[in-house]
Amino acid sequence: MAAEMQLVAADGIADTNFVTVKCTVDEEGHASFEGFQLSKQCMEMVAEGALEEGSEPGWCQVNSTFTALVEGKENKKIDNNFMLQVVPIEQHESDKWVNKFPKRNRQGRPQCNDEMKKQLALSGKQGYTFTQLLTDFHLLLFLSDFLDQNDMMKICDSVGKGKELDEGYKII
Repeated sequence: MAAEMQLVAADGIADTNFVTVKCTVDEEGHASFEGFQLSKQCMEMVAEGALEEGSEPGWCQVNSTFTALVEGKENKKIDNNFMLQVVPIEQHESDKWVNKFPKRNRQGRPQCNDEMKKQLALSGKQGYTFTQLLTDFHLLLFLSDFLDQNDMMKICDSVGKGKELDEGYKII
């Protein structure tokens, strides 16, 4: 249950960055994303054992030892929508991560060695270091198909810590 995961992320009943995201694709293939957090009231009720996972999707059961009032009436099940808070999802650009390499799961520009060379050739240009260019998630996925696990661990460690790689890696 998302409430239990949110409680763990918040280390109790507190504000947290934990978000549940619902991803759907419509008939035309367009993706949509909706972000939610559970209310503190919901977190409190789950922490006390008042709410349980229901057998009906979209509803949670009220433990028999508790009473829940919904719109002034006693209920043994609660619509999950009463417990949700919408979290806006915003587009953003990162100064830390590069996002230039073709996406693996998209049509159009295929991932290939030429695209990799094109991206890594920007090293020392436009303010990019070699390691900064490797922060591209899709480039890392592409490289993981060809490099062994030890090399990928070194590259990912360097990318995560923002440290430059040994010179030998520049021959990628």
